Amino acid sequence: MFGRVFLICLVLTGIAHAGLEQEIKQQQQIESQLKLELEKQIKITKQAYQDVMDFISDAPINRDEQMKRLIEAEIEWNIFIEKICLLEVIESMNARAEHTSKLLCMIKRHKEKEKFYKSVL
Repeated sequence: MFGRVFLICLVLTGIAHAGLEQEIKQQQQIESQLKLELEKQIKITKQAYQDVMDFISDAPINRDEQMKRLIEAEIEWNIFIEKICLLEVIESMNARAEHTSKLLCMIKRHKEKEKFYKSVL
């Protein structure tokens, strides 16, 4: 009797472990795709920033001040994105979903930044 219970427990543990491995593999695939999407979005956002910088560089009035403010805003905005995404993932802190949540947040915030830069033009 004890042997059967032990065998059943062993089988159930193996099944649970296999399910966990599959879940981790899926999580890694999702994160890999999100990293690629984030890299793509950052490139798009950088291009939008450069377009605004090019536009401002042709400004006849207050060109230097506008460029200075744009550069400062870019630096602060990047810091803001980093901090706000850390705050948004606090619910999933130390869980497997933490990194995925942060990547999703960063993609969202960079899209917002791109949209703002495009609205300036």
